[in-house]
Amino acid sequence: MKVIQKIDGKLKILSLLLLFVFIQIISLGATLTVDTTKTRVGVPLKIMVNFTNEKKQEYKIIGIENFQNMNKSSQQKSSWINGKSTKSYSDIYTVLPLNEGDFILNLEIDGKKVSNDININVSKDNKEIENSLVTTKNSEYKRKYFIGEKIPYFEKIITKISLNNYGYINPPTFKDFTFKDMTPNNQGNPLVKRISDQDGEKLEILVREGILEANSIGEKNIVSGLIGYNEASANDFFMMSGSEPKYTGGDEISIKILPLPEEGKPQDFQNILGDLKGDINWENKLTVDVGQTFVLKLRLYGEVNLDSLEKLPVEENEKFNIFQSVTDFSKKINNGKYESSKEFEIAFIPKKSGTFSTPEIKVNYFDVKDRKYKTFIVPSKKIKAIGGQNITVQSNNTLDNKSKVDNTTENKITPKEKNIIKISAIPEEKENKDYLIWISGVLGVIVIIQGGIIIKLLIDKKAPEKRNYKDLIKKMKNAKDNKSFYEIYCEFMKERYNFSPKAQFEDILIKNGGSDEVLEINRCIQKKLFKNEKIDYLKVINILKKL
Repeated sequence: MKVIQKIDGKLKILSLLLLFVFIQIISLGATLTVDTTKTRVGVPLKIMVNFTNEKKQEYKIIGIENFQNMNKSSQQKSSWINGKSTKSYSDIYTVLPLNEGDFILNLEIDGKKVSNDININVSKDNKEIENSLVTTKNSEYKRKYFIGEKIPYFEKIITKISLNNYGYINPPTFKDFTFKDMTPNNQGNPLVKRISDQDGEKLEILVREGILEANSIGEKNIVSGLIGYNEASANDFFMMSGSEPKYTGGDEISIKILPLPEEGKPQDFQNILGDLKGDINWENKLTVDVGQTFVLKLRLYGEVNLDSLEKLPVEENEKFNIFQSVTDFSKKINNGKYESSKEFEIAFIPKKSGTFSTPEIKVNYFDVKDRKYKTFIVPSKKIKAIGGQNITVQSNNTLDNKSKVDNTTENKITPKEKNIIKISAIPEEKENKDYLIWISGVLGVIVIIQGGIIIKLLIDKKAPEKRNYKDLIKKMKNAKDNKSFYEIYCEFMKERYNFSPKAQFEDILIKNGGSDEVLEINRCIQKKLFKNEKIDYLKVINILKKL
């Protein structure tokens, strides 16, 4: 009997506590409701927060992070019931379930729970999704990628019906990725093509396409774009449907990014990743004059990243002066794969006569399929250089013959003739006239030269170099790294010598007035960049200031 009394006492206390909590919830006047507690991934639902006869307060919906917020609206209502005024304030959220599972929602105000738990069950019915009239198709990443690798990305709408309109509610998010948009279009409109499978004919609309490059290693998540659309009805007037919008997309995609292996990594590796191929085309010559060019045209291409290859690893030596430039660079997405192509022209200029072999050109890259470092090799080429000394010998022979002719003529003159001074019988008036013409000509030449000097001084005074060089020098001083310094240096060389270090041979720099010191600085910078060594900014700046 006593045991029963104790249980009754505990039940009374528990009832009082529940009543207290209920009174607290009612007194706050806030309620949380949903339009359905069962839904599936990709199907939106509505969540409503309502305040009745209470001023709207700051609140927090616990568990909302499991849903993607698509829209929020607010409304206010007033009514009279039995002579009493009733007011209500409501916030209505349209949200999209991101993952399947059971999720609990409740409402908090000032850190206190003010509503009962609402349990929402989200399922993922594959059959229902597959049979949907409108779906999205995204890139699938079945393999792992390496840091620095170009990763294609696309989003497509697959539809069995006509759509009135469609567009992003939320664009895709690429956290910790750099994305380059390369979406093609047809005169401003998305590319659309007809496809067919076991379910019949469909339309495939390419909404977005581009290239991803990871900023760091590790597991990465992408959330694909959430797309809203309206179905078009045959009864719609000019396809202007007022139907409720529907949604597709918003899927999570996981990508694993791996570090490049250190084992076997070449010192001059320039972050070239992929499957590298090349076409080698030498100029059709067996011989070349000393000082003339012997040209190699090299095209590198494939499913490979060539962005960072600005210069081939080849330098001049005691046999050749070597100049190179990039003549073409293109990149594209072809059938879901990233492809690029870069074309070079390398000019070999013999320094002396003889038969020589050009140096081998070795381009190191990382093969992502075989997962190891490889080398693409351009073999050396033999070339015979002629000239140079022959020109000097020919010049000496000409001078010797002339001396012989002069000596022979002198021997024919008799001693008496050597002592006779012959004076031409020219009238004095004609001599004066010719003299005046000669003086006038000399004065005219002097005037032209002075005029040229004055014009040059005026041009130099107006030259943009004095306007811009100080700013460029200052920018170089404040450069944070080699890359930013080199960009400003290239701008300086373009302004000062009309020469692009990235894309032109040094013969242009020589032609435009570059001194030996400038040539040496330019070559030094190129070597430092190639070897990934720190450039001595102050040394370069001090030399450039003297110019």
